[in-house]
Amino acid sequence: MKTILHLPHLNSKIDILLTTLGLSVFSMLVINIIITFFCIQDLIKYTDLETISFTVKEGFYYVNEYKIEASIAFNFVGVIFLWVVMLWHTLKTVNKTIASFLL
Repeated sequence: MKTILHLPHLNSKIDILLTTLGLSVFSMLVINIIITFFCIQDLIKYTDLETISFTVKEGFYYVNEYKIEASIAFNFVGVIFLWVVMLWHTLKTVNKTIASFLL
């Protein structure tokens, strides 16, 4: 009979990495929604909006052909930055260094 070797230490590392990654992606999604909301508020002041079209061109988001200043590169860098900060703060809370976490 085969015995299955469980590595709880490795599973907790993967759980921490995936949880903080998911939280950072969700945080960037919320930030993008807030930025888009404020841009739409500016559009409503100047034009009558009957429909709202959301497109991506040349790496930027557009709402009704109005360029929103949050680019795809900004989102990618923001997710990585938030992920590193959340991971560092999580490891600091459980009193581990990043070197001991990665080894």
